Amino acid sequence: EEGKDDLFKQYLDVRQSVALQQHTLHQIPADNQVCDVFGIHPNLPVLAKLYNEGSALFFANTGALDDYADETNYREKSVTNLFAHNTMQSAAKKIDPYKEIR
Repeated sequence: EEGKDDLFKQYLDVRQSVALQQHTLHQIPADNQVCDVFGIHPNLPVLAKLYNEGSALFFANTGALDDYADETNYREKSVTNLFAHNTMQSAAKKIDPYKEIR
């Protein structure tokens, strides 16, 4: 697929001197994503093991919406600044995955 080979290069371009080397990462399968594998930090082998056993999961490319929204009304419907990393981190820490959706 076009662009697949560019993903790690893009990561290296952005992270530069603090980028992790690909051969040091614990690779896990990445189904239904733009790449075939994800890399887990070398200091987290237990997370890779749990994932491979089916006891851990990742939420990729997610954010926190406060209400049903689309591209025409998300500014009015969302309390969280959707395009700021720090506010999305804060919102993610407050999410209750067991809360019923309205």
